[in-house]
Amino acid sequence: MADEHAEAKRWDELTDEMVVVYGVIRYVLSCLPVRIHLAHYNEDWEPGEAIAALVALNRARLELVRDQPLIELHRDLLQQAITDWLLAFDLAGLFPLVGDPIGWRLDALEHLIQRAQFTAGKVALDLGIGDE
Repeated sequence: MADEHAEAKRWDELTDEMVVVYGVIRYVLSCLPVRIHLAHYNEDWEPGEAIAALVALNRARLELVRDQPLIELHRDLLQQAITDWLLAFDLAGLFPLVGDPIGWRLDALEHLIQRAQFTAGKVALDLGIGDE
């Protein structure tokens, strides 16, 4: 029972952190030389709204970031941050269906979230985003 409670608590913390990291990515994208605007994350999105938001985020990764007047390293880091966040979102969607019986899914989710936060944060730091 204690393990289930600890797992549920960790799950809640990680999904909360996903919202924060989406906000970081969204903010960094909105501060680029060619601004990219994404929807606010909403935990109450209907399935169609969530799909539209994910499509927009993926479009930013595939097309809009690539066209930014940034050095290649920063474009690559932003694309990596978005990819990691999207993978975390997929993994988070899988978890309620299959759980984490051997304890790796929550570790992987945490790793993806942290890496997305680090890479987006690195770009923000390098570009002076958030210093204003």
